Amino acid sequence: MRIIKLAIVIGSAVYLLASTGPSLAQSADTDADLRCVALAGYINVTDKNPDVKRGAQVIGAYFVGKLNGRDPNLNVESALEKIRPRINYDEIIKQDGARCLKGLETFMKQVI
Repeated sequence: MRIIKLAIVIGSAVYLLASTGPSLAQSADTDADLRCVALAGYINVTDKNPDVKRGAQVIGAYFVGKLNGRDPNLNVESALEKIRPRINYDEIIKQDGARCLKGLETFMKQVI
């Protein structure tokens, strides 16, 4: 039941982000959101804990939805391929981990 509720919230988040228009697009940093997607993917692949993996999937879905809402023409996969060579995951965890999590938490508080 908890997974279904989470899936509904994620679906709603993606819909809301896609429909927010230019005001969100102008205030967000695409590169920072791409780093969050990359970090979520890294955690999902490397962590053995299923709960951590699910959390990383939720964070990744949130930021992909945010990016698509900002620019529906952005090819997220292609953009990630461009930034991956510049990413040091140990550094990104320290620099962006808390920000990525806080972005999702803030949004969830607004939705729930």
